[in-house]
Amino acid sequence: MLRLERISKRYKNHTALCNINLELATGDMAFLTGHSGAGKSTLLKLLLMIEKPTAGMLYINNKNCSRLSARNISAMRQDIGMIFQDPKLIPNRNIFENIALPLLISGYRMHEIKRRVRAVLEKVSLENKSQYLPNELSLGEQQRVGIARAIVHKPSLLLADEPTGNLDPDLSMEIMSLFEAFNAVGVTALIATHDLGLIKTMNKPVITLQQGALVS
Repeated sequence: MLRLERISKRYKNHTALCNINLELATGDMAFLTGHSGAGKSTLLKLLLMIEKPTAGMLYINNKNCSRLSARNISAMRQDIGMIFQDPKLIPNRNIFENIALPLLISGYRMHEIKRRVRAVLEKVSLENKSQYLPNELSLGEQQRVGIARAIVHKPSLLLADEPTGNLDPDLSMEIMSLFEAFNAVGVTALIATHDLGLIKTMNKPVITLQQGALVS
């Protein structure tokens, strides 16, 4: 599903990642951790193909993604869902419209958009709030909308960058239970977080970065 071979990322005066070898099989769920500046966000940007590695090879679903054209990158991203600490919802669009946006951009027909959005709203327990605006929801509900938007196109790989950073421990566990539910049906998940307490409760593999190097 996901394989990094000797991946490095260098900027002008800084090496963000150095010689990373990593593999996640289909259906794996793992945490990515490390100190601030360790390279977690850079690694996620490479996986999302926002940036390209300076050296090494990145494979997703057995396809070499290290040097794809812009057109092919766009096609590959259809199989990746991304969740941020701030769900980045459009404030003047209701919840249904926020979740539907990736499908609209991809050219889905409206009947299919409605079917998929209703299905994911049910999965994140927000089926009764489709017409609400983002500021009418709690922080935990907003994050669930962000997750629904990330999975509405049924990706096989789910990436998350500090998805519980703004939430209290109870809400954090609610969000993690959603990740576990998606993982249980075969979605591969990689979750970057500083929350070591949360990681300990989940009993999942942990990938640790330190100054751009993979240390465990």
